[in-house]
Amino acid sequence: ELVGFKEVNTLDHVLFITSKGTYGYTPVYEIDEAKWKDVGAHFNSAVTMTSEEKIINAYTFKDFNTGASIITLTKKGMIKRTLIEDLEVQRHNKSMSIMNIKDDDIVVDSLIVNDDDEIVIVTENGYTSRYSVNLIAPTAPKGKGIIAMKNDTCKSLVHASKSHLVCITDNGAMKRLKMSDILVT
Repeated sequence: ELVGFKEVNTLDHVLFITSKGTYGYTPVYEIDEAKWKDVGAHFNSAVTMTSEEKIINAYTFKDFNTGASIITLTKKGMIKRTLIEDLEVQRHNKSMSIMNIKDDDIVVDSLIVNDDDEIVIVTENGYTSRYSVNLIAPTAPKGKGIIAMKNDTCKSLVHASKSHLVCITDNGAMKRLKMSDILVT
């Protein structure tokens, strides 16, 4: 399953978020170059992670002083905001905690945001919740986060800056909503 793709420079960093609430990163120049037909090396050769961890999102950036944050969302509705500058460590050869989650919970999505952004959380049953990123106080990488939603399974996290939101269900039903119709809660 493809997590993402982006044009990068060899001096950029690739940062990934896993389903177990951990993150890891590596400079692009430390990733082995391969031909387009090659499978490539496993990410575990650059950053050690457990076999239970599944990479859910990956980002690239030049350095950690971006002024932006990463929002992480769990299946059971916990949300957390972490400053990207707080993620830089001296030894980046293993995955580290970005969100302390319970054993029966997993991280389902993450998003890079700025202070003035608004986000929309979409649940399994089609409910949404929209609010300002400023309502989520930044916390240290090992923090737990706060409750974003209750009584439904969270599925996705999107920026509210787009004009429309398109929802597609597992059985193929589609719906397009104006983002302005989703009220701030």
